[in-house]
Amino acid sequence: MFFGLLIEFFAYYKFFLYLNPHSFKWSKKRSFFIPLNSFKRSFEKAQKLSRLLAWFFLLQTRFLSV
Repeated sequence: MFFGLLIEFFAYYKFFLYLNPHSFKWSKKRSFFIPLNSFKRSFEKAQKLSRLLAWFFLLQTRFLSV
């Protein structure tokens, strides 16, 4: 359970950075902001990928432990 959550978080982070490496930008006032539409799209894609990865590793550990 813990490793599945860890894998899911890692997949969110890496896949989000892979999709939008320039999504974190600095404005003229040097205030930090995130474009919400691109963040939402990439987060949904990362969620799908991380769920697939988590299920894959979960099944792999189930078969190895038996």
